[in-house]
Amino acid sequence: MINFSTTSPMDYTVDMLNKKRTTHFSLTSTQYAQWKKLYTFEGLQGITYGQSFCQQFDIVDNILQYCLPPLAADSYIQEHYIVE
Repeated sequence: MINFSTTSPMDYTVDMLNKKRTTHFSLTSTQYAQWKKLYTFEGLQGITYGQSFCQQFDIVDNILQYCLPPLAADSYIQEHYIVE
C-alpha cells in the first residue's frame, strides 16, 4: 500500500514513470536532426513527437512517449539523450 502522507500522488506517479525508463540510449545532434526531418511525415499521420522518437530508436520512456507536448519533448530529448 502507498503511504501518501509522505509523498503526493503526483510525485508518486512521476517517480513510477521515471522508473519505467529502462533503456539508456544516446545519439549525436546530427542523428537527432536527421530524425526530426523524418518526424514531419509521422506527425502528419498523428504520431506524437515523443512516440515517434521512442519508436524510431526503440527505447522505452513513458514520460517522453505519453506525457510531454512537442516543445517540452524536444527539450527533454536534448537533455536526456543527446551527446555532443
